[in-house]
Amino acid sequence: VEEQLAIFLYTAVTGLSSRHVSERFQCSNETIVRYFKKILIALWSPPFYMSQVQLPMASTPLTAVIDGSPHFRFFHNCIGAVDGTHIHAFICQENHPSMHNRKGFLSQNCLFICDFNFIFYLWAYRMGWINS
Repeated sequence: VEEQLAIFLYTAVTGLSSRHVSERFQCSNETIVRYFKKILIALWSPPFYMSQVQLPMASTPLTAVIDGSPHFRFFHNCIGAVDGTHIHAFICQENHPSMHNRKGFLSQNCLFICDFNFIFYLWAYRMGWINS
């Protein structure tokens, strides 16, 4: 399990292809992809997610920076922020047509939700796609 987690973290942090990661860990590409998916599914599964992720409540205290801001009046009942962005993607040639964005580069459409302390509560990608 430690090796699987190490492969997942190394891949997530570096953004390298499975081929590069397989060379680093001396495993096949298939093993790298299988381990990555296994850990990702474990982290996203309801038992782990529900025990580790705590969504903000209306009673969650605001940071001193936000509370003392002159712009606070515009965000009086706000408990967080939602934003979407396109993040550059490096994928195999066969998937290029589905990943082109309107600006002409390959990307993943990602949605982020965080509170004012920049604690992220949700990260989703490829919204609206089957199995997203």
